[in-house]
Amino acid sequence: MRARRHITAEAEDTGIDMTPMLDVVFIMLIFFITTATFIQQSGITLERQEAVTAQPVQGQATTISLTEAATIHIDGDTVEPTNLKSYLIKRLLPGTAIIIDSDRKAPGGLLIQVIDIARQAGFDDITLAAKSGHSP
Repeated sequence: MRARRHITAEAEDTGIDMTPMLDVVFIMLIFFITTATFIQQSGITLERQEAVTAQPVQGQATTISLTEAATIHIDGDTVEPTNLKSYLIKRLLPGTAIIIDSDRKAPGGLLIQVIDIARQAGFDDITLAAKSGHSP
């Protein structure tokens, strides 16, 4: 009879199992994606006024955008002037800084109205956005 060869476990290919490492990498990827902060752009285009003394704002702030068509936008939501005070009180923490980003052609009366409503709602740190201009 013919002799049979016995294959032992040691003779098999002993490669590294990559499955646990891939699991850890995917878990870390999911963690970083879910905890990353994303900056929301308002999605509207404004033509800002120029100011020689314009400076960058420090810290976190909420931007209120005023368009040429006299509409108010906050974080992608369109807000009516009559609802602005309640919107600010419900959605923003007390003491939050507010940046008013007004289009050059937006009605000046709307700008004054928004500033007044924000102050009535208890927000005193109000800044007007401008692009940096050159001195004459």
